[in-house]
Amino acid sequence: MLVAERVRVRETDDGEGRRLLRIARRGTGTVVTWRRAQTVLLSAQGMPVTKTAEVTFTSPDRVRDVIHDFNTDGFTSLYPKHKGSRPKTFTRPDRRETERIAKARPAEHGLGVLGLEPDRTGRLPQCRRRTRHQVCRPKRPPVRGGRKTDMLDAIRAARAAPATEHVIQPRKRGERETMRVLLATRQGAVHASTAAVNQLKALIISAPDDLRTELRRLSRLQQVTRCASLRDRPALSTEHRMTIRAVRSTAQRIRYLQTEARELGHELLQLVQNPQVRAP
Repeated sequence: MLVAERVRVRETDDGEGRRLLRIARRGTGTVVTWRRAQTVLLSAQGMPVTKTAEVTFTSPDRVRDVIHDFNTDGFTSLYPKHKGSRPKTFTRPDRRETERIAKARPAEHGLGVLGLEPDRTGRLPQCRRRTRHQVCRPKRPPVRGGRKTDMLDAIRAARAAPATEHVIQPRKRGERETMRVLLATRQGAVHASTAAVNQLKALIISAPDDLRTELRRLSRLQQVTRCASLRDRPALSTEHRMTIRAVRSTAQRIRYLQTEARELGHELLQLVQNPQVRAP
C-alpha cells in the first residue's frame, strides 16, 4: 500500500531561517507576506500541515500550496504578485470618447439593431407590434427574510397569464378613481380613530383615582361622550386639569374621525349602487 509523502518545507540554511524569523517577528510588508512566512517557518520547525492550519487559521490545502510554492520559487512566493493601487483616472478625452460612442448609431460601429438579425438578403425583419396586458401579481412563495424580486414576479406573472380565464382590466379614471380615493381616505380615518381610542384607554388607566373610577365603569361609546364634555375647574390640581384636557381633546378627535368615516362610507355606498360604476 502506497502512502503519500508528508508535505514539508525543504531544508533551509541559517540565512533563510533568520530571514523567515525576521519577517514573522517584525511583520514587515503586507499581511499576506507575514502569514506565508509564518506558515513556512512553522513547517520548517516540524509542525504537521493540519496543526499549522489550526495555528494560522486557514485550510490544510492552503498550507500545502504555500509550502509547495516556497519549495519551488523560494522567498519570491511569499510576496503577493498583485499590489494595490489607485484606480485609473477618468480623463476629459476619455469622457469625450464615451459620449461620442453613446450618441452614435449602431451602424456607425458596424453593429445591427439590438434583438434583430438580418436575413440572407441582408434585410432586417419587420418589427411586430406588441400588445401590453396588465396581470395580477402572483403569490410569492415563502422566502426567508421577507425578500422579494420584481423580476421573478414578472416572469411568474407572464407564465401564468396565458392560463388565466379573465384578464384584469387596466385601472380607469373617473368614478372608479373617485371610489378608490374615498376608500383610501376612509381607511385612514378608521385607523386614526382606532389609534385615538387606544390612546383614550391609556389615559383613563393613568388618570387620577376619582376620574378613573368615574370613567372605567362606562362603555366605550359612553366614555367618548362623557370625556368630550368634561370641563376642568380651577380648584383642581394641575395634574387633574391637564389630564381632563388631554382626555377631552382625544375624545373630540375620536368623534370627528368617526363622523368623517361615516360620511365617506355613505358616499362610497352611493357610488357602489351606481350601475355605471359596477359595469365592466
